[in-house]
Amino acid sequence: MRTPTLVFFALAVALLPVAPAAASGGERSLRVQVGDWDVVPSRGAVPPGPLRLTVENLGRLAHELEIVPTTTFGGRRLGHAAAPPVVVGAGETRSVRVTLMPGFYLLVESAGRAAVPILVPA
Repeated sequence: MRTPTLVFFALAVALLPVAPAAASGGERSLRVQVGDWDVVPSRGAVPPGPLRLTVENLGRLAHELEIVPTTTFGGRRLGHAAAPPVVVGAGETRSVRVTLMPGFYLLVESAGRAAVPILVPA
């Protein structure tokens, strides 16, 4: 059953600290691995502002990852995506730049089989 696993993961990532900007003024980043049944971010919280989002598809199918705002951590989808979706073919990796405002978001896999919350604190 996937629900207890997702709830445990949501609680675990809520306790992770936000990583500071790179010491040399480098770009902030978030790596996300997608599979045919899961979405796994490198961390559960990122600082607000510009972000390099790198999506690696470990599955056998093409996937589309959306970043969708929610009202609470792990809450329901609220409105439109915060950035254009990232489309990644099977076995491929793609990086894009996005800008996230403080708030709660879901990383949603296109087929709706997996969604993981992330936090962007103020």
